[in-house]
Amino acid sequence: MKQFKESVAKGLIRENAGMLLNKMELKLRAKNGNSIFVETSTTILKKDGKIEGFLTNIRDITQRKRAEKALQSERDNLIRIFEA
Repeated sequence: MKQFKESVAKGLIRENAGMLLNKMELKLRAKNGNSIFVETSTTILKKDGKIEGFLTNIRDITQRKRAEKALQSERDNLIRIFEA
């Protein structure tokens, strides 16, 4: 979470339809020591033009990242085969 808070603090927030949104992917370390990938989406909640709080959704995308890596590796192998 420290990495997430630091990223938000660095201003990785964009304006969209009057609401401030932040969406990013992070590599974090789980309690068991394994690396996991998460996708975060943060919205600043406003009421009467004043900031009331933040709403953050965090989604585990580790399986998706592993699948993307496997597909890229297979693609690279096929390119090497056809270029040989």
